Amino acid sequence: RPPVAADAARAKTMPRWPVVGDRLLQRHNDVDPLEAEHVLCVVKKVPPSGAAAKKRDFDVAFENCERKRGTLCLAAAAYAVNWRFATEADVERQLGALVDEACGVCGRRDDEASLVLCDGCEAGAAHTYCLGLDGVPEGDWFCAACASQRGSTGTRKTSVSV
Repeated sequence: RPPVAADAARAKTMPRWPVVGDRLLQRHNDVDPLEAEHVLCVVKKVPPSGAAAKKRDFDVAFENCERKRGTLCLAAAAYAVNWRFATEADVERQLGALVDEACGVCGRRDDEASLVLCDGCEAGAAHTYCLGLDGVPEGDWFCAACASQRGSTGTRKTSVSV
């Protein structure tokens, strides 16, 4: 899409090309401004650098999209219009909207379908794969603190340190 006057006013000089691990915000569509609707992603692989490169394709993992992986074609001239580096506040706002609880093992707030919450305190949360579980346990699940408080009450439910 050709840039419009409002886009040109928002354009900024790109500070650097992204590297592996950088979080980026990408415009979700060509109608809304970057700040209105965006996709949060993490750079997984960077293309070979070219001194005169104006565009580069980056392999990314999407964190707030149904698609899990993809390629973003980023143009230096579109920085702050179509994409930008995500701030901690952006990450919290985007991922916090998806999941209110962070995994007590890895600290991430993604993959809500694999997140188990402690039925004893509602504070312990963890991804099943971070706990070494094959899936979400049936029935109650207790974090290590609650499991130790319960002692050996005969509960057959799973507990793992978080």
